[in-house]
Amino acid sequence: MRLRTEMLRRRAATTRAHAVGRHRQPGQGSRRPAGGAVILRYFAGPLFSAAERDWNVALATALRAAGHEIFLPQEQEPGKDAAGIFATDVGGIDWADGLLAIMDGPDPDSGTSWEVGHAYGKKPILLVRTDIRWLRSSGDSGYNPMLTEAATLRLDLKAASMERVTDEVLAAIRRLEADGPTTGT
Repeated sequence: MRLRTEMLRRRAATTRAHAVGRHRQPGQGSRRPAGGAVILRYFAGPLFSAAERDWNVALATALRAAGHEIFLPQEQEPGKDAAGIFATDVGGIDWADGLLAIMDGPDPDSGTSWEVGHAYGKKPILLVRTDIRWLRSSGDSGYNPMLTEAATLRLDLKAASMERVTDEVLAAIRRLEADGPTTGT
């Protein structure tokens, strides 16, 4: 009972914090690409090594250069405790029009997997994988069907360059935009 009370207290505090704007509010002053609506994208992915953080920043920068607004958690979280990180990231997912999830690694990052689950049924989910450790001769996709089936669209780009990943993600975003408000359901 005590744990549940603490959880409810934190949830109420988080909701109030977002309502009064104590957290940075994404979407203010966004640029819109010529001839199209910006897609507000939450960028989920592993961020625990310098290489992962650098990859995330490079892809987010390329997507922003194309006119899309990206919520990149690693830019929002410095100095926050676990409750602050959770509140900021949940707020970012709820704010976004869709979720872009990087599924690289020997097993998809647990936080990224949770973010996919939180977005499921609410907004489009684009899964992207470049990791060659997923190669399977059996034709099996190599990762949990709870993730693959939650996805609106999935890109398997084994060992692709940043340029190719950027091009493919932008094309996928255009497809999702053309299809309308489809979710993973």
